Amino acid sequence: MCIDFRDLNKACPKDYYPLPRIDQLVDSTSGCEILSMIDASQGYHQIMLAPEGHKRVSFITSGGMFCYVAISFGLKNAGATYQRLVEKIFRPQLGRSVCGRYARKNQRGPPSCGRLRRNLRSTKEVPVKA
Repeated sequence: MCIDFRDLNKACPKDYYPLPRIDQLVDSTSGCEILSMIDASQGYHQIMLAPEGHKRVSFITSGGMFCYVAISFGLKNAGATYQRLVEKIFRPQLGRSVCGRYARKNQRGPPSCGRLRRNLRSTKEVPVKA
């Protein structure tokens, strides 16, 4: 199901939080022999909306009226909100072992299990499932 949030998006102020550019993420892995990826399961859907926002994301189907309780794809500031959360989770590792979304890089040799373990431990401090 796809909900049309165009009217809601027009009414919302833009969050100008910077999003990583794919070309910069790719360039930042130059020289790395190994790249470990962590995929957040249902990333946007793990970020809860404030209860007062539920009515703004409600929709009607033949089965009744429903509303999202978590951020949905298609909401104007979903990407910026998600990126802010990712950077909060991985702040200590950013620039060293994490670039942008969830990419863990190793310059040479076998994956550093200790660093990867620290990255995964970071996700336990917030309600995000990787």
